[in-house]
Amino acid sequence: MKIDGISRTKVSMVYALLSYLFANPLLAASSCRVASFPNDLRKKIEYVIIIYPENRSFDSLYGKFPGANGIEEASTASQTQLTPTGTPYQTLPQPNTSGIPGISSGPDDRFSSVTLPNKAYDLQPYVPNDTREGDMVHRFYIEQYQINNKQDRFKDDPKNAGDMPMSKFVAWSDNPGLTMGVYDVSDLGEGRLAKQYVLCDNAFHSAFGGSFLNHMWLIAARTPVWPANPMEGSGPNPTNATQFDAKGYPILTSSGLSDGGITNDSRLPGFPMSNAAQSLGVGDYWCVNTTHPLRGPAGGLNTIDPTPPLPNVTVQPATPTLDTAIKARLPLQTYDTIGDRLSDAGITWAWYSQGWNDAKAGVANYLFQFHHQPFTYFAQYALKTTPIPASSSKPAILGTDSPGSAVHLKDADTDFFTELNNGTLPRVSFIKPIGQKNEHPGYASVKEGADWINDTVTKIQNSTIWKKCAIFIMYDEHGGQWDHVVPPVIDEWGPGTRVPLTVISPFAKRGFVDHTQYETVSLLAFIEKLYNLKPLNTRDAKALPPVSPFKGQPDLIIHSVAGRPFDYQLPAYNTPIEYQVRGNLDGLEVSSGFLSGVLVRKGSYSAKITVKGSKKPTTYTYTLRLDVDG
Repeated sequence: MKIDGISRTKVSMVYALLSYLFANPLLAASSCRVASFPNDLRKKIEYVIIIYPENRSFDSLYGKFPGANGIEEASTASQTQLTPTGTPYQTLPQPNTSGIPGISSGPDDRFSSVTLPNKAYDLQPYVPNDTREGDMVHRFYIEQYQINNKQDRFKDDPKNAGDMPMSKFVAWSDNPGLTMGVYDVSDLGEGRLAKQYVLCDNAFHSAFGGSFLNHMWLIAARTPVWPANPMEGSGPNPTNATQFDAKGYPILTSSGLSDGGITNDSRLPGFPMSNAAQSLGVGDYWCVNTTHPLRGPAGGLNTIDPTPPLPNVTVQPATPTLDTAIKARLPLQTYDTIGDRLSDAGITWAWYSQGWNDAKAGVANYLFQFHHQPFTYFAQYALKTTPIPASSSKPAILGTDSPGSAVHLKDADTDFFTELNNGTLPRVSFIKPIGQKNEHPGYASVKEGADWINDTVTKIQNSTIWKKCAIFIMYDEHGGQWDHVVPPVIDEWGPGTRVPLTVISPFAKRGFVDHTQYETVSLLAFIEKLYNLKPLNTRDAKALPPVSPFKGQPDLIIHSVAGRPFDYQLPAYNTPIEYQVRGNLDGLEVSSGFLSGVLVRKGSYSAKITVKGSKKPTTYTYTLRLDVDG
């Protein structure tokens, strides 16, 4: 069937599915059940490696990547940034140097003679990709106001005035001029890997906000609880909680939108599948923004690197920090993580962090991030004793390992590459780069991180495990940076803004852009289904594992539920003018690039879609599988 792609019928049409199936008996026979995880991947993949860099939205790095849903596909409305009351900015404010170590925060002189347009702009002429730009706020409630989704509960907040989604990144940022800055990393080390293998352009970080919370979701698909009466440590400090008005909106304070480290927001759902802390009790809070672990490294930073982060700037010496006070540390968590699932199944795993050994000795690198070590927050894996940093009169005291930390928490430089080379790497590895290598705005450059990733992947490719492994490179969250794609709505936790996800494996497709929808916990879903593990929560249970990047799998997988109205925009980043669909789509119709209708019955349905566009290449075809649950 050919369907005109110029005008879209607003009313979804439903095909006569039964007559279609009678006319296509082979298709009907193939639609008896939802497709399961591919058995051939279980036979081929023995090792899963997840590399977890920092704080970049998809458009901020890959918005110009060939074949991806990038900035060229962004409407003028989605790029135009508005004030909280809905007025377009005439120009973007001058960026500042907030978060760049060793210098004072203030206007960034590299932009002093520049008038920045109110749209996405190229950062390279002002901040070359091997130098550091300023940091931007990225907190739980602030990101929701920046995304400004018309479907969320903050859409009617008078201080935000509605308007277009993705139009408030400037309005709610502490470094508004930087939110729209982008790089083209296609030819950097990491970008070359994405070109060679698979770049996923429809992946989102699972939880709104920053690195702390998304690291927690990476390993457990849920948010930690700060209990009113912990077994060890202190109860939550209500002065660090988000404050709400009578309608349930965060209030405005003298420093901006209230967005505390903890929240007792009654509209945030609990986690009934978890084995512990499923919901909030009296006096409990959800812990959503940066908090340090009770019995993990939480102080003792080495003096700052004397290398100037900006030209013609004198570095200001930094005083090593003392331990974070116990009362400000999150009590130990006891709900299950992916580590527990793997251990119970007898599958080896480890979290490898650059700078871990120094941090455990109380002399952490000045860019070691204590809140980027999620397993240290759990009773099963926390240190036995916490390192105590040196003072003017006493040397540092080393932290000591518990049985769980000794086996599973390791140093990336000392342990990962040694175990990779000698053939003792565990089946599942998480690799956390240190601040200088993680691409985080403020304290890391994009190029240094991209080169480190390329070097790390190259070493894996030259090892004995390469022929049986899958590597996933996913950014933890957006870092306060704009992206033009409106995130899907799953629940009140997220997901947040779109981030890059790259898949590298000898079994991966080559030069492929995957448009299937994923989120952070899709990586958990992949591990769980690969090793037949029980899901941790409803989010990872329902998340699609990234299997489309692998050879022999559909190019696009869509998941939905029978009996529900369905409206899905198909990937077509070429100003499409015509679609041709061959196959069974469970009674759905394609019109103007939208797959619409009412899903009739449970099963898996396959089709091929050819898109004719107005740009080169003028025509391309991809395979689609529609998985419909009952």
